[in-house]
Amino acid sequence: MRTAAQEMDPVRSPDGTWVPFVRGPFDQPAIWAVRADGTGIRRLTTGTTPEGHPSWR
Repeated sequence: MRTAAQEMDPVRSPDGTWVPFVRGPFDQPAIWAVRADGTGIRRLTTGTTPEGHPSWR
């Protein structure tokens, strides 16, 4: 998936079905996720505070 948004730090889920990543300007990043096939994009955090570096635990 390509957009004009600043996107970084993708991390594939252990089962390979989701890819969370950071999207947004440096001072207001939010964590988003998209299915590995490029569908189902959704915002996971509000972006009201700096959030980044998603990981699977």
